[in-house]
Amino acid sequence: RLMKKLMEKFYGLNSKVLCEDQVEACHHWINENFYFQYLEDSTPDVEMICQTIKALAIKKGIRFFCLDPWNELDHSVRGSLSETEWVNLALGKLRRVARRYCVTIILIAHPTKPRPEDIEAGGNAKTPSSWAIAGSAGFRNKADVVMSIHRPLYGDPNEKGEVDINVTKIKDKDMGGLGYVQLHYNYESGNYNDIF
Repeated sequence: RLMKKLMEKFYGLNSKVLCEDQVEACHHWINENFYFQYLEDSTPDVEMICQTIKALAIKKGIRFFCLDPWNELDHSVRGSLSETEWVNLALGKLRRVARRYCVTIILIAHPTKPRPEDIEAGGNAKTPSSWAIAGSAGFRNKADVVMSIHRPLYGDPNEKGEVDINVTKIKDKDMGGLGYVQLHYNYESGNYNDIF
């Protein structure tokens, strides 16, 4: 499934319309540039993820690591720590390994379900903030960059692919600034485009 999504992003086309040569060329590009690790028989914990990042940085020279999704990690090792204390500890470990091995970690964390006060008059959920992530204070404090990707009309029959991208935290001004943009999500290709 992920390979198909990457092919669509690579070509900007639905994978169903790609010819055999395009699929082969894309497979080659993906195999040269990405390493996938599926842990179907175990639930990884933060320590296992840190060891994986270290090994891939040393053996393969990776510079980016995408952890998707955060909520599928084993968090039972937190013991008597509160959720926020555990998130602070876990994110601290990830930051240290990222800095030591010069790897940017992209961590995908889904927000909690919207509360009644998070629903707009039309029935759609407001853009979630970093505080909407379970253990949110830790995410807000430890992350260098926080951004949300939100479909404001999700589930609405009038939805036409509108997506809000909202950058709510930048720790280092050299990395950019706070901001908001609305883009169009193209369901056929999986790409984001400007709204005209």
